[in-house]
Amino acid sequence: MTSTAKIGIASATGIGAIGAGSAYAFYPSSTAPKVTIEKQLEKDNKKLLKSSDNALWGIKLNTYTTKIKKTGAKINLSTDNETQLRTFCTNQAIKEFNNQNKELYDEIKVVCTVPTNKEKFEKANRKLATTGDWATKSKEYQTQGINNDAIAEISKDSVTEDQIKNWCEKAINLEYENDDHKNYKLTYKWCTKD
Repeated sequence: MTSTAKIGIASATGIGAIGAGSAYAFYPSSTAPKVTIEKQLEKDNKKLLKSSDNALWGIKLNTYTTKIKKTGAKINLSTDNETQLRTFCTNQAIKEFNNQNKELYDEIKVVCTVPTNKEKFEKANRKLATTGDWATKSKEYQTQGINNDAIAEISKDSVTEDQIKNWCEKAINLEYENDDHKNYKLTYKWCTKD
């Protein structure tokens, strides 16, 4: 066999191996572990709302009716109540996450996870502070930002509007725990208005 023939055979073998490897990359084994919606939520740093978290389902139902349902959603409850939402979320959590249900997953991420402080305020019809409120909030903080009303990262002696605003932008999106939780109380005081 000539050296040209040997090179040709080696090239064909190499190309064949590359082709097989590429095919495997695009069509992985059917034995690859499936990712459930609940596991994908965890990867996205979201916690599925537990069925037993009775006080929180009302907040999420409000989120569903005010944000998701009005947008021509994939989620369509037969009756808009906490029980239906809870059942829907529990059933969806065990299903496989994939590209075909990505749009539905995005809605599940909104209505089936632990609510944020912002969602709690929305349910209670509490308005968030806006651009015109930060000057007042920073002035109030200079005198009231002590003891239980102090934000650890902000000194009352050198507080600025931007510090309060930036802290609030993060705090309103943290998970709501309960009305007595320190973070919720601070968020209520410094990030909302009457």
